[in-house]
Amino acid sequence: MPAGLSEMGLVPLARVEGNALEIDVIATEPTCPVAMMLVKQARTVVGALPGATSITINFDPSRLDRVGR
Repeated sequence: MPAGLSEMGLVPLARVEGNALEIDVIATEPTCPVAMMLVKQARTVVGALPGATSITINFDPSRLDRVGR
């Protein structure tokens, strides 16, 4: 990939509450062939943050935000 998920506009929202982290990940299209890989990578990166004890990744393949595209 040419850039990270946030640089590509695929993480429109991230929330931190104490040690709980929640992020939204969106797809570039509803049938994105790498969608589950994106979610897995997001979980890996967020899970590696120091102190992260609860991680929620919200993913809706039908959600196509066009901000920045």
